[in-house]
Amino acid sequence: MSQNTLILKHIKKHYNNENEMREVLCDISSEFESGSLHAIFGHSGSGKTTLINIIAGLDRPDGGEVWMGDRRLDTLGPAELALLRAKSMGIIFQSPSLVEHLTVLENVILPVLMYQRKADRNLALSLLERLNMRGKADRFPSKLSEGERRRVSVARGLISSPQLLLADEPTANVDEATGSMIIDLFKDQSRSGSCIVMATHDRNVLEDADRAFWLESGRLDSLHPA
Repeated sequence: MSQNTLILKHIKKHYNNENEMREVLCDISSEFESGSLHAIFGHSGSGKTTLINIIAGLDRPDGGEVWMGDRRLDTLGPAELALLRAKSMGIIFQSPSLVEHLTVLENVILPVLMYQRKADRNLALSLLERLNMRGKADRFPSKLSEGERRRVSVARGLISSPQLLLADEPTANVDEATGSMIIDLFKDQSRSGSCIVMATHDRNVLEDADRAFWLESGRLDSLHPA
């Protein structure tokens, strides 16, 4: 098994809402292979973001296990998880969380600077070039549109050439051409051996994904291949 393969074993998660328990994830077990692009579809509120956050270690499951290769992630402490996320994961959040006092280029290289002194500025500029954002590398986030902020967050998620890339609605608020650019970057990253898991409403992604899933009523079912 590749060290980049992601394995979920019997993942469960519930929330208490006004004295009523809501089960969001019900006994989810699946394997996400390295070198593949995986797309998780589902209605709003179906638990896609919750599942992404549990994989990233930003939320804890109520039951079950999360494995990356031979390393169990759901039992790691905060410091270990932070280092793992910095070195081995790329995370693209549903809402682009850019640091407002840093330029576009500085935002992109920020994750790498968390564990080493220097970042590959040429790689950062190359990613921005592919996203039609190189000309805005020195701008601050306040001068960007929502779609441009999204593109910066995508470049930031890819800057460390992560073993595992988690993306929550990465093509939201962008036009179809930009969405295609983002998916092309993901496909290139998967060809280098990364495991990519994205939550999305974008049906255009369906034909590009190596595997697709539908999350509903807390259960994850395969769409293709069956």
